[in-house]
This record gives sequence, structure tokens and C-alpha cells, in this order.
Amino acid sequence: MNGILLSEIILFVIALTMDSFVISFAYGISKCKPSLGVVIMMNGVCSLVLGIALMAGGFLGTLIPDWVTKQICFVLLLLVGGYKLIAACRKKETVDQTEIKELSWTEGFLLALALSLDGLVAGVGAGLLYSNKLLLVACSFAAGIAVMLLGWMLGYRCRHFIRRDLSWISGACLLLLALRTIMGV
Repeated sequence: MNGILLSEIILFVIALTMDSFVISFAYGISKCKPSLGVVIMMNGVCSLVLGIALMAGGFLGTLIPDWVTKQICFVLLLLVGGYKLIAACRKKETVDQTEIKELSWTEGFLLALALSLDGLVAGVGAGLLYSNKLLLVACSFAAGIAVMLLGWMLGYRCRHFIRRDLSWISGACLLLLALRTIMGV
């Protein structure tokens, strides 16, 4: 697939969209559903930031030897994944139960900027390795929309009995991707 394996795309997209899933799940638990337009806008922002980061990483890749880019990618993914795991362990174990009636376009945009920070860092690292950047951005956009809608739906249905934070999953996916990168598997 021109420099990228399907399994790597899946791991990368899972890592990038897990925060969106968790946030949508939390909104579902609190009975707040963002409109489809807000969901599309949020994933558009996240995908745009990811695309810019991938291009920056791709540019750096033309200046740096292949073995160095693998090392840099490993370190970046390891740092982001480790940070996300540590941050998830330090959070409260309950999902925020505050009542929010509606997610506005402004709130959605600000939330999208916060969610896109992972894509910014991980995108630079991935841009060093992967040649098919458009496929990564497109998959991230489509999966982001799907996981936000799924997260809300599941959160809404489970609002009475789920009170755990699942944000550690994105850190674990980034760590797996980092190991895969360095091991060449």
C-alpha cells in the first residue's frame, strides 16, 4: 500500500480517534448530542491539523536518513503514548456527569483544537515514515466521525452503569505503533 500497511493505518487511526470516542461517550452519558454538522466540523479540524503535521513530517523525511526517521518516529510515538497512559492513570475514575444541554459550534471547534493536538505530534512522527498521507487523513476523518457517533450512542445507552475512564486505550495504541515502528514488524 505504498509505504504503509493496513494494520498500521488501523492502529494509527484508533490512537487518534480514541479521545473523540471517549469524549463523545461522556457527552452521551450526560445526554448531550452534538449535531452531525458539529461532528463533521470537529473531524475536519482534526484531519486538517493531522494533514499539516504529516506533510511537515514528510518534508523532514527528505532531509533525514531512513533509520533516523524510524528512531524519531519511535521516540515521538513512545512519548505521546506514554504521556497518554500516565495522564489516563492520574485522572479520576469516573466520567464527568455535568449536565450539558447542547454542544455549540464554538465549543465543538475549541474541543476539536484540543483533540487535534495528538494528531499534531503523532502526525509529524508518522509523516516521517509514511508516504500515503492522504489515505491516513481520509481514514482519520471517516473514522473520527464514526467513533464520535458511536461513542455518543453507546454513552447514551450506558449512562446508568458505566463510570470508568477509557482514555488509556489511545496511549496503548500509540505505544503498540511505536513498538511496531522500531521492530520493523
